[in-house]
Amino acid sequence: MILESGSPEDQIRRPNDQPREIALQALLNVTQCTNATDSYECLRNAPSELVSQGNIQALQAAPGAVGPVIYEGDDFLPELPTQRVRDGKFAKVPFVNGAQLDEGTLLSDVSSPETEQDILNILITTGAYGIKNLTAAQQLVSYYPADPSAGSPYGTGNETFGFAAQWKRLASITGDAIIQAHRRLHLQSAVKYGVPTWSYLFTEAYVEAIDWIPYGVFHTNDIFFVFQRIHNSPNATAGLIGLEEAVLDYWTTFAYNLDPNPTQGKRPYWPQYGNNATLLQLASNISIASDTFRQEAMEFIESPYLYN
Repeated sequence: MILESGSPEDQIRRPNDQPREIALQALLNVTQCTNATDSYECLRNAPSELVSQGNIQALQAAPGAVGPVIYEGDDFLPELPTQRVRDGKFAKVPFVNGAQLDEGTLLSDVSSPETEQDILNILITTGAYGIKNLTAAQQLVSYYPADPSAGSPYGTGNETFGFAAQWKRLASITGDAIIQAHRRLHLQSAVKYGVPTWSYLFTEAYVEAIDWIPYGVFHTNDIFFVFQRIHNSPNATAGLIGLEEAVLDYWTTFAYNLDPNPTQGKRPYWPQYGNNATLLQLASNISIASDTFRQEAMEFIESPYLYN
């Protein structure tokens, strides 16, 4: 199993989340079921073209509404996914779970977070975060400095690229809250239960994929390497082409052997995550790094207190 920018515990939605209600009302409106006595039966009998258009409108109205829902008594997801992972209630098979350096940049609105209050409003009202506790949200934000030089894309100093003043701060929070912290907990729990695991962090981007600089090493960046898009680019550097070849070797070797290290030993050795929290840093120069960045913030993100 190879998880690219995602983990089993990254769904924290509840039935009464505001974005879910917004999405439902959008769907009912398009299908002309808003005033129906039984909206479910109305939807079942609505023309397929209206249902299709309604789904589009629902996602546009509330993108954070999609995904599994926590429901007490449910066989599939009766409690916080983070708790199930801690308790070892996951598939205990070898896996790779990795991410990009700047996961949150593409997932954060570049125009709205001008103030800390704007960030809090986004965290509380967007279903993808799963946060309803304002006090806890304020505590979460306190782990992330307002200084643009501390935000994501990391390593870009005080530059804000003409975006909202606190966009880089929100992007940092988003990357950790939606992807990085859950990745780390999944790996830590797997180690606890004796499951062979590996992790990676892409720290170099395919610069022609998007207007690269404002978004850093963005969410989905690894897809271009996994699906071998780099070598066809006329401006690809030798380093990026070499990284593309290494990714192919690691991924296919893991799929075949359940260990990403090629038997010929022609690539840098990729150690298991283990108790030392070791990951492979993927860039033109592949290296080993420790998965300890923003430790306190991510531990808080995995606290049940944040989601009560």
